[in-house]
Amino acid sequence: MKKASKKVASKKSTNKELEKMLAIIKEAEKDGKKSVVVFTTNRSHHKANINSDGFGASDLKPKFYEAYRTLFCQYTLLTRLVNSSEMAVEWTVLLR
Repeated sequence: MKKASKKVASKKSTNKELEKMLAIIKEAEKDGKKSVVVFTTNRSHHKANINSDGFGASDLKPKFYEAYRTLFCQYTLLTRLVNSSEMAVEWTVLLR
């Protein structure tokens, strides 16, 4: 009887935005930085019909929400409101 080959899932994400952020983090770690701004959101990164008076991470479009959750779970992620009317939030990763 032939042994079935096991399929190994790839760890690489299909989320291009997340890949860009991870590349920024890798470069900052290589340069010895203590923190790095990886992304700044704007109105186009959020779902339609979101009021700028109250918005959060769960209001992000799926690919940005996935990136946020991944960074939040793997790193120390700080967010800072830059401009409420533009829904601009800066994402900073603290490096070890």
